Order: sequence, then C-alpha cells, then structure tokens
Amino acid sequence: MELPAVLALNCGSSTVKFAVFIAEGETRISSGIVEALGTPGAAFRWSANSQQREQKLPGIDHRGA
Repeated sequence: MELPAVLALNCGSSTVKFAVFIAEGETRISSGIVEALGTPGAAFRWSANSQQREQKLPGIDHRGA
C-alpha cells in the first residue's frame, strides 16, 4: 500500500526549493533546490534515499525549474 505524499514548494526571487513528505508521520523522503535562476551558474541539487545529486542548468528560469 502506498502512503499519500505532500509536496511543499517555496519559490523565491532566484530559487525554487521543494520537499516531499509522507503525509503520515511527516517523514521527508526527498528535498532539493534550484538556485541562481536566470544565470549561467544555475543548478539543481536534490537528495533522496540518502543520496545527493547535482545537475547544472545554465540560464534556467522559474518556469523551467
């Protein structure tokens, strides 16, 4: 049986942050950030299952994030 999940988003002027929680018990299962939006240094960093990843996304904007 799969448990319901909740996605939380926080959109700032140059970042988009997110977290995914299992609704019961408020356990975070994934989180991340897209930062430096609109610049050549834009990057997506996230973690899930005790693993961290990063992907460069030069020039990406809020819509792309």
